[in-house]
Amino acid sequence: FNLSIKGSGLEYFDGQIDFKNTYVKDLKGINQLISFIDTVPSLLMFKSPTFNQKGLSLHDGKIIFNRKKDLLSVSAINLNGDSVDIYGLGSANLRLNTVDFSLELKTLKSASEAISKVPILNYVILGKNQEISTNLKIDG
Repeated sequence: FNLSIKGSGLEYFDGQIDFKNTYVKDLKGINQLISFIDTVPSLLMFKSPTFNQKGLSLHDGKIIFNRKKDLLSVSAINLNGDSVDIYGLGSANLRLNTVDFSLELKTLKSASEAISKVPILNYVILGKNQEISTNLKIDG
């Protein structure tokens, strides 16, 4: 892990978190969803899912954030793992206790890799970007 924060106090700062080869734990709902989505193609291709009891495995990632008074903004989330890649941004209002995040989960990575090798079918199923993704909006 590498954490870097620069600013003029607790209410005004910019920061970045970088990490490699780690696990994200205790995201039970998201972990179960990703595990279920990745299990089906893994069974079809006789591969074991890359998700395990330790949590969501991440190869590397970066989160860039800043705080200005009551607003904590995350300008970039970039998490790369075996089962899923997560990209997004968002903000949290610390005074109102509200959040507003938009995330893109690139799932079924093992299935996408196999499908991408089949001509025509790869474009029909995976589209121009050759990947399967789900967008999540988190607010409240």
